[in-house]
Amino acid sequence: MNLLTKIGRQIETLLKHSGSVYGQLVSASSENGCDIILVNFTPTSLCQYRVHDIRNSELLIFRLEEGVRPAVFPLREDFPLTSHQNIDGDRRELCLFDLTYEELKSLLDGSFLLKQVDDWLCRVASDELHGVSQPLEPYFFTTDSMIVLTEPSLPRFHLQPVAISGLRFFVQHTLPRNADCFPVIHVHYKIDVETDNIIKSLPRNLHELIDAFPSNKIEDEIAKMLITAEREMTDRNTLEKAHILLSLLISKTMPGSDRESVIEVRCALTKQKGASLRRLLGLDMNNLGAKDLTAIEIELHSYCYDIDKVHAALYNGILEHGALNTKILQIGVGALGSQILNNCVRAGFGVWTLVDKDIFLPHNVARHKLDPGDFGSYKADIMGAWLDEFYKEQESPKRQLSYPIDVLKPEKHDDVCRLIQTSDVILDTAASRAVSKVIAIDHHHSRRIIAFFMNPSGSSAIALIENKERTCRIDTIEYEYFKRLVDHPLHSSHFERTEKVYYSTSCRSSSSTIPQDAVAAYSALCSKKLKNALISECAEVLIWTEEDDGITLDKFKPSQYQKHELTDSSGDIWTVLISNEVENEIKKARLATSGVETGGILVGDIDKSRNIIYIVKNIPAPIDSIHAPTSYIRGCKGLPGKLKNIADLSHNVLGYVGEWHSHPSSDTSKSSDDDVLYEAMKDFASNNCSPATLIIVGSCDYSIYI
Repeated sequence: MNLLTKIGRQIETLLKHSGSVYGQLVSASSENGCDIILVNFTPTSLCQYRVHDIRNSELLIFRLEEGVRPAVFPLREDFPLTSHQNIDGDRRELCLFDLTYEELKSLLDGSFLLKQVDDWLCRVASDELHGVSQPLEPYFFTTDSMIVLTEPSLPRFHLQPVAISGLRFFVQHTLPRNADCFPVIHVHYKIDVETDNIIKSLPRNLHELIDAFPSNKIEDEIAKMLITAEREMTDRNTLEKAHILLSLLISKTMPGSDRESVIEVRCALTKQKGASLRRLLGLDMNNLGAKDLTAIEIELHSYCYDIDKVHAALYNGILEHGALNTKILQIGVGALGSQILNNCVRAGFGVWTLVDKDIFLPHNVARHKLDPGDFGSYKADIMGAWLDEFYKEQESPKRQLSYPIDVLKPEKHDDVCRLIQTSDVILDTAASRAVSKVIAIDHHHSRRIIAFFMNPSGSSAIALIENKERTCRIDTIEYEYFKRLVDHPLHSSHFERTEKVYYSTSCRSSSSTIPQDAVAAYSALCSKKLKNALISECAEVLIWTEEDDGITLDKFKPSQYQKHELTDSSGDIWTVLISNEVENEIKKARLATSGVETGGILVGDIDKSRNIIYIVKNIPAPIDSIHAPTSYIRGCKGLPGKLKNIADLSHNVLGYVGEWHSHPSSDTSKSSDDDVLYEAMKDFASNNCSPATLIIVGSCDYSIYI
């Protein structure tokens, strides 16, 4: 008789061949659309000393059907009970695959199936089939139905059945949502078992469920909960419609193993309800104690954990729970900020407080986490409401998470201070230099700041990260970023702009044309970096840039800055911050030209509102400069072009701030020639309403004059 399936015909041919290593074909037939092949199977590499009694010849039935995963059954009555068998009553099936038929079919042929059976038998014999790191087998067979409990601690609630593509779900609701919802009385019961790692048949009634465990008091717990419900529930109609939902917490351990116990949660739902259920449990006052547990039909369902922070972190591979409760003050929840927040919250990461003064408008939808229905409200408030509802944890009362305030307004200073003091770290995604400086300088605090933003065209994203001690502050780190743009050819087009699009009639009502693709890609990199940065203690600058074949990363450690407090001729107090790199450069330049004086040009920025001078970069003496043992005259060849190039590449942030030159001795006081030079510098600087900065470098130290 011709077999129906291709794989059946292949197995028949292979086993009839005189050189077959897998044993002998006993019979092959077809019935009810399936091929049934009986094989006297001889495993090829059985170990000499066997843990399980797998014999040199095993009688097996192969059941093969087109479009269905092959099934193989041992016929020997005393075939050993082991893991990786599906047991249904007296019938056992070898669990050969952990793939569905659709995933398996491209591999499946007669030779593959015979090899799988051979491997299964040989590895079971030596007890190597279930690896040490492999999870324990389920206590019961899995089902295609699932119960989703959003608040599992509640003793009474409603379940709503949902059927999708052949799968059944029951979703918990406190109150009925529709006519399909039905009430349940919820019983928790924990059972400690020593498992033999063999999957058991699904119990069909309460008696079989109780019988599946060595000793327990399940029925007593159910009776107690029913009696409590009768006493407490005033709505008798709901009580009569109530089913029992039994959540079994099965704590599994392997005898003789040092592995920790594993909790498996399964839910048993009774088909009976109300008075019928009480009668079968022996609680009917007219027939007290007369039980019939076999008549209480049950359905066993898989249990689906509701999402909470711990499980979200687990699904994201975050195993350090301490990071989940890091208190993060996020300033700015625009396009990039909202998507960074979304990534982190979905990973269970952080306890968030949000600050943003902007209102969510229609054009924001193009790149924002929020939806069109959220128009007209503050971004911080809408994102805060979303955040507050994301993990419905009963033990966490709702808190004020959002503040639609402008951190640049002096009248909000105290509010911002309070928010900073109650946070662990500040995430600056406002993409505003003014905001960064207010947070870094004007609010005196020890909270670490991490800033993320994108360049105007959206081709790059930037991370500025303070060190834990804040000795490398965000304002100086930002100048290190601008210096990098000037020094590194990779960033020559960093500030190229795209066309703006106007969304309203106001001249300020314009939006950039940054693609959502870029915001999504860079938000993923930023959120990942945020998590990693909180583990590290060092300061960093990262510049991700989109290229034709992917994204490149320029990563470096920023220079620290030395602080000097000085008073100018008018009595104003100024702070001069000079980078260690510039300090080292000018000292080395003096040593390299021993015997003659040398000098250069100081490049940086001046914050006139805070009286801060940032010295970020040194331009060495131009080639037409005159160096002599007791004098130095700075040349200018090529200097205007260099300064213009620096301004262009730094988006007009960095520019000329002063001069430096060396003295041959340790004396760093101004000479008469220096006084003349300095007066000329002040005249030039006064045209820009700026101070003049002169540094004189001696053999031991240097002095700064403003």
